[in-house]
Amino acid sequence: MFSHRRLTPKIGFPWSEIRNISFSDKKFVIKPIDKKAPDFVFYAPRLRINKRILQLCMGNHDLYMRRRKPDTIEVQQMKAQAREEKHQKQLERQQLETEKKRREIVEKEKEQMLREKEELMLRLQDYEQKTKKAEKELSDQIQRALQLEEERKRAQEEAERLEADRMAALRAKEELEQQAVDQMKSQEQLVGRDLGLSYRAGSSGTA
Repeated sequence: MFSHRRLTPKIGFPWSEIRNISFSDKKFVIKPIDKKAPDFVFYAPRLRINKRILQLCMGNHDLYMRRRKPDTIEVQQMKAQAREEKHQKQLERQQLETEKKRREIVEKEKEQMLREKEELMLRLQDYEQKTKKAEKELSDQIQRALQLEEERKRAQEEAERLEADRMAALRAKEELEQQAVDQMKSQEQLVGRDLGLSYRAGSSGTA
């Protein structure tokens, strides 16, 4: 009942160690179960204070006895029902917590899927842009190759035409040269014949 501290002793009264509580006028006495232990005595300034203390002690004793007394069937049923309700509420809280965590996981997975989808769409758009760019470059290269082939054909045709013109000019030149040679031969023959005729005529007159 008494603390071992000698300078500031603290006095406590476990209810199970108290044997009797009483007062006489302003004197209040608490008797412990241990008969060797001294009674705890104090004096109140007024009688009504001791009455109130005794009433509090009696009420506390009733509560103490109720706690020690076995519960009735109704109380046991009520406590069992309360425990069941408490257990049910705990299960509901656990279910709610589990459902909450599951929803959070689903939301995180959904957000992750959306991010991956957006990244995939961006990569796809980039791939499409690069593909279109490559296709355009290839189309430009093909168009350029066709233009170069067309220019090559035109150049070849022009070269063939120029070669044909050159050959035709050469043939025309050869023909003109041949005509000139033939004409000179013809003139020489005519001159020779005229000279022969003149010579024969002169010879006849002389005779």
